[in-house]
Amino acid sequence: MRLVDADAIFSNELLLVRAECYDAVHAVIEKINNAPTVDAIEVVRCKDCRWRNGLRCYHKRSSMNDLVGDNDFCSWGERGKDGKTG
Repeated sequence: MRLVDADAIFSNELLLVRAECYDAVHAVIEKINNAPTVDAIEVVRCKDCRWRNGLRCYHKRSSMNDLVGDNDFCSWGERGKDGKTG
């Protein structure tokens, strides 16, 4: 499985099809509109989190200023200014 931005599929490229392709494109659009969705949220990776300083997380709920890697994340992550830490 992979997550996709279904709204992006409806960009101008998809909508600017020849008339003879309309039925096929309309069928694809219907399948996309009726496809099940997942309960997903965008996470803030530690490398972009305002609570990270160097290799440590300084969020008040973090236990003992945890060591974190660039691709780690938690439910308390907050994006820093301009997507940068600090």
